[in-house]
Amino acid sequence: MNKVVKGLLIGAISIFVLTGCTFGPKPTDTVSKFLKDVQKSDLKGASTLVQHSKDDVLNSFTDSKDSKDAIDANTLFKAITKGYTFEKPTLVSQNGDTAKVKVKITSVDVATAMGKAMEASFKNAFANAFSEDQKQADKDNQAFMEKEFLKNLNAKDAKMSTRTETLSLKKDKHGDWKLVSDKALENTVEANASKLDQLSQTQQPN
Repeated sequence: MNKVVKGLLIGAISIFVLTGCTFGPKPTDTVSKFLKDVQKSDLKGASTLVQHSKDDVLNSFTDSKDSKDAIDANTLFKAITKGYTFEKPTLVSQNGDTAKVKVKITSVDVATAMGKAMEASFKNAFANAFSEDQKQADKDNQAFMEKEFLKNLNAKDAKMSTRTETLSLKKDKHGDWKLVSDKALENTVEANASKLDQLSQTQQPN
C-alpha cells in the first residue's frame, strides 16, 4: 500500500514539474484585479499591476509638485472611471513569461468629452482675443478648457464607449503578472484615448 501511495505522489510531482503548474494568480486574474481597481478609481492599486516606465499610462494621473493644472489628477481619474464596467476577461494566449488577455469594457468617451471642451475653449479664447494681458488670458482659457472637460465627463448624458482590447502581460522578477503599458492599456483606461493626440495637434499653432 505504501508503494502505491509513494508511486502516486511521485507521479503527481512529475506532472506538476513538467506542466509548470503554479498556484499564483493567472494572467486573467491580474487583468480582473486591475479593472476592478480602475472601476473603484483606486489609482494606487491599479498602478501596482502595471510595469513601471516613463510612459506608464497611469503616470498622467499623478500630480507633480509643480503642477499648474486647474483640476487635480485624482479628480480627473474619478471622472474618467465613473460608470466603468467590464466583462469577464478571457485568455488569448500564454507563452512562458508573456500572455495576452482580451476584455470588453464600457466607459465614458474621453475623446468626445475633450472635443466638446476644446470647442468651448475656442469660443472663450475668441471672446478674450483682445485682452490686454494675453499671457494671462491664455492661462485662464487653459483652465476653462480643463473645467469644461471635467464637466463633460461627469455629465449625465456623457457619451459612453464600448470596446474590446487585447492586453499584453509579462511576468516580473518575482514571477508576478504585470500589465504592459501600451496603447491597448491606455484605451482600456480611457475610451478612445488614441484620438486625444489627434485633438491636441489641432491646438498646435501652424
